[in-house]
Amino acid sequence: MVTPESIALDTEGRLTLSPATFIGKSVSVLGITGSGKSNTVKHLLTNLLPHIPATICDVDGEYRWLKDRYGLLVVGQSKDADLAVAAEQAGQLAMFAVRHGLSIVLDMFKWRPQQVEEFLYFYCVGLWECLEEKRPYMLVLEEAQDIIPQGTTSELSELIIQIAKRGRKHNLSLWVISQRPASVDKNVLTQTPIRFLHRTTYPNDKAVYLGILPLDTKEAKTRIPKLAKGQAFVVIEDTVDIYQLPLSADGEAAIQGVPIDLPAHPALDATLLSQLREALGSTTAAPTDSESEGLKIARLRHDLEVAHRTIEEMRFCIQMQARQLEELTAQQQPALTGPRQLTFIEPEPADEPAVTGEYVTEKALQRRRSTQLKGQERRLAKLDSLSGLQKEMLALLWSNEAKSYTADEMAFRLGVMPKSMRNVIPHVVEDVGWYTRYKDGQAFKYQGTLRQALQQQCPDLKLDDLILEVISRLE
Repeated sequence: MVTPESIALDTEGRLTLSPATFIGKSVSVLGITGSGKSNTVKHLLTNLLPHIPATICDVDGEYRWLKDRYGLLVVGQSKDADLAVAAEQAGQLAMFAVRHGLSIVLDMFKWRPQQVEEFLYFYCVGLWECLEEKRPYMLVLEEAQDIIPQGTTSELSELIIQIAKRGRKHNLSLWVISQRPASVDKNVLTQTPIRFLHRTTYPNDKAVYLGILPLDTKEAKTRIPKLAKGQAFVVIEDTVDIYQLPLSADGEAAIQGVPIDLPAHPALDATLLSQLREALGSTTAAPTDSESEGLKIARLRHDLEVAHRTIEEMRFCIQMQARQLEELTAQQQPALTGPRQLTFIEPEPADEPAVTGEYVTEKALQRRRSTQLKGQERRLAKLDSLSGLQKEMLALLWSNEAKSYTADEMAFRLGVMPKSMRNVIPHVVEDVGWYTRYKDGQAFKYQGTLRQALQQQCPDLKLDDLILEVISRLE
């Protein structure tokens, strides 16, 4: 296929790049809303898609228009989708796209975070399987801060980091699009030799710019706030300058230069779509060729994690039901129909006094119990104020208080994105001592301490009743 030697990407014609420049080179396009970032992405894709196939992770439904313009396949559940693909088939879809040079829009609008993470994990495994074939391909991650967040690790983020690091030698390029660069994994950002840095106003994001701009810090600090809409620092390897990028998302760049050859890739047609459906249909059988081993392992690993999560949930339910049964059996009375009430421990002479030389009267004991009840009610009120996800986290920690988890591990077991888990850590309950947090290497770990804390906080109340009351508040 004959393609242009160079494309003028800015409005003045100063920035001219060959499409071949982008093969195997990871790209970052960063900037706040309204800075011109989205126009830059669409402008680049408009000029590169005729020459280099790509998969675009579209979380907001912004790229469906590419279907009519370039014959892209739209995968998703919207009315514009050509095909709905299960997460377990995503790897086969990726392999087909790379080998046939097929460009795809993954229409993930309204997908839940765990759906996005699961689908992209299998999809990236498929891309990884094709690495040695060295076919030019681009993976575009919109809202990358939600997919590869800074400070967390997951199987997906580790795989994307490897693609960013090793893709260059195998013609696979990763595109990182984000309005919050400080929230994107730095291991990925530093692997993008081509960068379009639009205006940003947040101090943390400015600090990221200072770290990835090959400029003197003082000069960079002066120039970053002065960027107008559509203007951006454009970094190509170690060179940098400010350019005015087009504000129109529809205008194609001027084309200059002598034609060169790049691999051809087809637009979607009925025959290609039929071949794809056939390839996806064959995934129901067990993979037999060596090329599918990576996908098979990924699928088995995913199924194992789901099984572990289910076992943890069942174990928790069994523990709670066993405690309830033990309590009802001990009381030898029908189950309570009204709200559960905390009961006092009947005093036993052997347990009084608690400290040598201390005499505790019945009146003093009643006052202590009353004080402990009031304190417990305040703690329960804090528990009631938590969100559903925060309560699920506590249920996980309390189901096995001998085990500790990182935020990522909890997110995976609860089926949510790591960022969602980090944002909902219920520190208000940590303050009352019902779980503990400690540093383990580079990550924090969380461990349930409900039973121990209640023994210390309410020594004169019945522990099992206290625990059951707390657990009932999680429903």
